[in-house]
Amino acid sequence: MSWQQQYLAYDQDSLATYANAGLVRRALKDIEAEKVVLRTEQADQVSIESDGQQVCLSATGLVNAVCSCPATGACKHIVAAVLWFQMHHCQSKVESNDQAQENQISTPKDQPKNNVTEQIKINPLDEILALDLDHIAKKIGRAQAQKAIKYARLWQQEQQTELFEDDYRLKIHIASINEDISYIAGTGFAGMLSNLEKDQPAYHLAALSEVQRLQGKSWAALQLSKVENPAILSESERQFVVELQDDLNQLLEFGLSHVNDSTARQLHLLNMSARSEALPRLAAMLRQLSGQISRLLQRDEHSSEQDTLLYLAQMRAYLYQLQQAQGEQLLSLRGKIRQQYQVDEQQSDLELLPLGARWWRTQGGARGLTLYFSELENAKIFEVTVARAENNDPNFNRYNAWSQHSIWMRTAQQLMQKTVCLQQPRFGEDGRLSASGQSRALPLNSLSKIEDFGRYQQMGFNHWQTVQQHWQQQMQTVEGIDHTILLNISRYDAPQVDEIEQCLWWNIYDQQGSVIHLRLDWKTQELDKIRQLERLCGQMIQVSSIFAHARIQGHQLVLSPISLLITQIDKTRLFHLDFDQLAEPKKTLKESLIGRIEQLMVKKKQQAKFASTQISLSQKVCEPILEVLLSLACSGRLQLSTSQMETLQRHSQLAQDAGLNLLAKQIDLILATTRLNTDLILRLVYICDLTLRMQINLPIQLNTE
Repeated sequence: MSWQQQYLAYDQDSLATYANAGLVRRALKDIEAEKVVLRTEQADQVSIESDGQQVCLSATGLVNAVCSCPATGACKHIVAAVLWFQMHHCQSKVESNDQAQENQISTPKDQPKNNVTEQIKINPLDEILALDLDHIAKKIGRAQAQKAIKYARLWQQEQQTELFEDDYRLKIHIASINEDISYIAGTGFAGMLSNLEKDQPAYHLAALSEVQRLQGKSWAALQLSKVENPAILSESERQFVVELQDDLNQLLEFGLSHVNDSTARQLHLLNMSARSEALPRLAAMLRQLSGQISRLLQRDEHSSEQDTLLYLAQMRAYLYQLQQAQGEQLLSLRGKIRQQYQVDEQQSDLELLPLGARWWRTQGGARGLTLYFSELENAKIFEVTVARAENNDPNFNRYNAWSQHSIWMRTAQQLMQKTVCLQQPRFGEDGRLSASGQSRALPLNSLSKIEDFGRYQQMGFNHWQTVQQHWQQQMQTVEGIDHTILLNISRYDAPQVDEIEQCLWWNIYDQQGSVIHLRLDWKTQELDKIRQLERLCGQMIQVSSIFAHARIQGHQLVLSPISLLITQIDKTRLFHLDFDQLAEPKKTLKESLIGRIEQLMVKKKQQAKFASTQISLSQKVCEPILEVLLSLACSGRLQLSTSQMETLQRHSQLAQDAGLNLLAKQIDLILATTRLNTDLILRLVYICDLTLRMQINLPIQLNTE
């Protein structure tokens, strides 16, 4: 092909990737204003004047285009020259094709046709297959080549790469990073385009390896590279951890209030690097951090800079552990890409009682369905989960997961309606059941046939004082509290809206009049659940048991309902707030208006919602310290003001008086430093967070009367 034809592969999207969308818009305006003209045309290059600047486009490709303006790299003059050249070349091509068609009409049938289109037809896929990837690996250096090998291995396992081909360009879509990498015909490796910034050569080489693999050609380096010992942190992994620490430091130095879309995107790409380095737990943390940054940008009321700062401190502590650990401890810290399930030969079939089903979504974008069961013979709780990562399987949604997705050869909806016998159960190392494999669920009894639902009453807690003691004991252990709990209730109040906390409080009582405060956050994924709960309470349906999910948020334990055991018109059933729909009785216009007025009057009379009025010692000491550190982290101004120094001095003394010597020592280190660094800040944040977690507030108020 002629060298000019490679410039036809750059559409406006490609040029926006090469430069940016703003430069493309300005270049188009210059062409419309006739500020771009051809000056000279030679066999291997053309010279174009673009808005007073001289641009040279040559056979060496766009990556080597030269402009006389002082800008480095891409500029609007080069972009305008390429767009103008495309218009000019395409017009010449159309005229050549018209002339060829005229010649074809007058050409005898036995004479070969001069088909210009066939002469200029090029295939970027053939070019990629002809590339020597080992030669490219040597050019980009050993470090980048090793990363490329790891990315290529990971993408090979995922099997999610897609190719989109046109006349001059091959677009390689990598699903796990949600990125398109373009190969432009005639430009080679140097001319590849993507929005990737860090480790771009490694990503591009891995993409070429993926293309060759999909065409049946394997890169030998993928098999020859040695496998590292997972019980020891390799040099490559240590280097990645150090680089990641620098990235997190820069995030704080830049200021959490000044983050942008590229920050969240870069963290998401770093998760890919962590996965390629066999650090799946770290990858999950990076996805979580990326999600938190995205929610900050969206001004989500349930996300805050303080949550992000606390999470950064946890990550910093985890990275320190990674650098110090070896052997079994390191294997545990690495985590696992996939849960390993196996059949226990000594385990008999399980007879399971359904407890509830929960649809969830992480801040990193993953979503899934978790089903909870209990053995009929004892109160042990089992769970099984089906999930998808971000940008993976767009058809996997709440409706399909509930009513169509197969779990143990049945749908989740079917499993939650009856007791089942699970044959050949497969367990993971954490005790979870596998959703796949040869396990099969056979239906036993319909829930309505279980006499008085006695098993739920036997399993659940009847007194909230016992619940409080149960949680307090668990908080003293390494594992922490259970994620779920079954509560048998005596009565409940109507749900109350808390506009300050942006949530819904639901008070449930035991026989002694003690209260537990259940909470549902007023956010998109829980709006349906809130509507169903309000509708259920509005109809005064009898609720006898509640299955709830517990999580620690800050220094509070938050308890949210998953399913309810309800009785409606003499029929008892399990109601799942995420999936079941409660029919709303039809009302006349008069009844609707009166009901609305009553709701407004009730809301007006509502007293202060549940909040912990008791301030613990850890809160008195740590919260003012965190306010100072949060101010530094948000602004990026790592220098204490006079008032901030006074605050830290007061609370250093308070920490010493309270016997919190480690906390006081870390505060003194910061006060003694003339120029703060992010490491000192994150250490103090981490210690404050640990101190607060030692005194978790429980959502329980016991009746002392």
